[in-house]
Amino acid sequence: MKPKLLTVAAILVVLLHPTHVTFADKAAKDDINLGIRYAINSRALGELREILVSAPSDLSRSYPVIYVLNGEAEFLTTVATVRHLANNANRMPDFIVVGVVSKDGAKETRPNFPADGRKNEYESLFRQFIAEELVDHIDTAYNTHPFRILVGHSLSGLFTLNTLRSELDSFDAYFAFSPALWWDDGTEADAILQSISSKRANRRTVAVTVANEGDDSLIQHRNFVDEWQSAGTATIKLLETAFPDESHSSTTLPAINWSLQRLFEGWRPGPDVYRLGLAGLEKHYSGLSERFGWAVEIPLDDISPLVFEFARRGNDGDDFRAYELIEHAVTRDPGMYDEFVEMIGALEIQGHLAGASIARKALCDSNTSLQICSQ
Repeated sequence: MKPKLLTVAAILVVLLHPTHVTFADKAAKDDINLGIRYAINSRALGELREILVSAPSDLSRSYPVIYVLNGEAEFLTTVATVRHLANNANRMPDFIVVGVVSKDGAKETRPNFPADGRKNEYESLFRQFIAEELVDHIDTAYNTHPFRILVGHSLSGLFTLNTLRSELDSFDAYFAFSPALWWDDGTEADAILQSISSKRANRRTVAVTVANEGDDSLIQHRNFVDEWQSAGTATIKLLETAFPDESHSSTTLPAINWSLQRLFEGWRPGPDVYRLGLAGLEKHYSGLSERFGWAVEIPLDDISPLVFEFARRGNDGDDFRAYELIEHAVTRDPGMYDEFVEMIGALEIQGHLAGASIARKALCDSNTSLQICSQ
């Protein structure tokens, strides 16, 4: 049974240092807001736990969620990487990023006490907080997609792999950067490997990386990967790599970038997709929807440049492709009318009168009351 909405105890804005830009003799100062920091009450742990949340600016849409352990250290790195790959490079969808602030990293994430073999009960309760209480809180507070990633580094990386091993199947992807595979002489790593052969109803993806941390760590990583691959499970996909130029502490930045790009490989349409216009885009994003389990829409930002190219070029069939893309865009968002009106003006200025005529016809067939239709 899922818990009710958790209590919000405090809200603090997470800010970068103010940016100063000088215009002649006047200095302007603006704060860059990256998210919020607040505490929620965990019934499993019996205490308040601080979290950091960064959401995309358009909260009318729904988003998948990344949960980052050691949030005090890894949150900003993850937010910057996600925003760049999603918004600048179109290599992945945008995400809500949630950082979990540690109180005592070892207490929270070590699975046992090797000296006497005792199980760490707090670790199990911390997992319950993450996988049940926190997930439920974020799903209630935000408009979310049913796709989640759990990210951990070092001992938190081992915790991430053990979360895959547990019965709490709350995440679709697990990123473990330089995980502590050495813990308890490798017995935890062996238990994880034994668990992956068990049948799972839904496909999961696991990314495991290692940095330049000595020969022993590289050997442990290689043995873990080889045994995983020999197990041959079809329901858990393993992504793995080494970063020989990174240390244990510096590896998280390249690791999160690499893992996200591998997980969402093929997200950005290629030239052949764009060449087919709406039909190609619909097929591409329908495939992504099926692959990741939520409805992935064609980005409206992609449509205007494509319409302009079809209208400007005027090759065989381009007039139809431009027409149907405009029709699709204004049906989804009437606010696109103004953008296309500006495009028509740009086409006319550049001498592409046939293309401008096609775009004008598409707009006016959709909405005859537009001023451009009476000209």
